[in-house]
Order: sequence, then structure tokens, then C-alpha cells
Amino acid sequence: MEHITRTAGGTLAMAAVPSTFYAEVTTAVYELRWMMLAVAALVAVDFVSGLAASVRLRGEDFRFSRAGRRTAGKLLEYFGYLLIGVAMGKGLEPLGAFTYLQLSAVCLGFAALWEVDSITGHICDLHGIRARFSIKKLLIALIKKRDRDVGEAVEAAIDGKETKNETKKGE
Repeated sequence: MEHITRTAGGTLAMAAVPSTFYAEVTTAVYELRWMMLAVAALVAVDFVSGLAASVRLRGEDFRFSRAGRRTAGKLLEYFGYLLIGVAMGKGLEPLGAFTYLQLSAVCLGFAALWEVDSITGHICDLHGIRARFSIKKLLIALIKKRDRDVGEAVEAAIDGKETKNETKKGE
């Protein structure tokens, strides 16, 4: 009889964990819904402005599969930032340092900065503006001012290039 009671109690406890986790996730998503909508709107505006710039200026053929894949990839990446912010925030919340909403807002804020940078680039291209302000370049310049090697590493990571100090494979 004791074995049956332990198993039933264990089963009940195991069922409570996923439902509690689900409730926390849905609460976080609900509280961040406007940030998610803002990022989706920025990605949509970037899609339209990028489409106009590529078709009008560069004369490229519009391929919906490529454009859709890149747009969906951006949305997944930015919502991934959201999940990282929520997970880090939930982990740090007991320490009283940050709430998950604050860390999620910071992560989505970076996503919004990159999208605004991309949109302004497309709009400047469409209107023939050569001199433009780039948030990415400003951040890299600030990092380079503080530490040149770290700034070059960040720039290489963002641009996907090798730095002077890296050696190529095979050397």
C-alpha cells in the first residue's frame, strides 16, 4: 500500500512542475507582448524598405523565398533574444538584481537598435544619402576607444571577418 501512495504523490508532483512552468512562460509572453509587436513591426518595415532598395536601386529580382527566409530568421533570432532575457532574468530575479522584464527589454532593445540601423540604411540608399549615422559603428568606435583589440574583435564578430591577430586554418 505504501508503494502506491508514493507513486501517486510523485506523479502528482511531476504534473505540477510543467503546469507551473507553462504559467510562468505565458505570463512573461503576455507582459512582453508590446515589445514583441514592436520588434515584429520593425522587421516588417525592414522587409519593405529592403525590398524597395534591392528592387529599385540594385535592380535585383525579387525572390520571396529568400526574403521570407531572411525575415523569418530575424524574427526567430530576435524572439530568441527575448527568451534569453526571460531565462536570465528569471535566474537572477531571486538575487534582486534585475527582473526578467528588465533583462528582456534590454535584449529586445538591442534587436530594435539593429533593425533601426538596417531601416535607416535602406532609407538612406533609397534617397541617395551617402553620409549616414550607424548605431553599430558608433558602438564599435566607443569600444575601440576603450580597448582597440576588443573593438576589433567585436567588429570582426559582427561583420563575420577575421581580425589581424587570427591565423587562417592550415597555417
